[in-house]
Parts: sequence; structure tokens; C-alpha cells
Amino acid sequence: LPPSPRMPTSVTLRFSEGTEHLDLSAVAADGDVVWLGSDEGARIERLVRGGDGAYGDHAAFALDALLDLP
Repeated sequence: LPPSPRMPTSVTLRFSEGTEHLDLSAVAADGDVVWLGSDEGARIERLVRGGDGAYGDHAAFALDALLDLP
């Protein structure tokens, strides 16, 4: 299928310092927010779309603070 005019073929993701080695395994988009998961560690990452179309305003959430993990 050809790309949709509403769906970009690539996006810019801007993370905070210290996340250069993030090994992404899962991505979910919800409006202007993108949630990212990794097989490494127990946390999720959140990026928010800015006015330039790039995703930034990075925040990380430790899953063990939110869930009772084994």
C-alpha cells in the first residue's frame, strides 16, 4: 500500500540523556503520545509530539513502581 498522506513514513524521537542504548521492542501510539517498551529492564518510555512533529518531552516510568512484579 502507498503511504497515507496522514501517516508519516518516519518520525524523530528525542530521548533524554542516558537512553542512547534503549533497545526498543514495542511501540504504541495514542494521539500525540508514543509509548515505548524494551526487553531490557522493567520500564516504559513516553514521548510527546511537539509542534515541529518530532516526539520529545521524554519521561520514563519504572513498572515496579506501578505494578506488583515477580
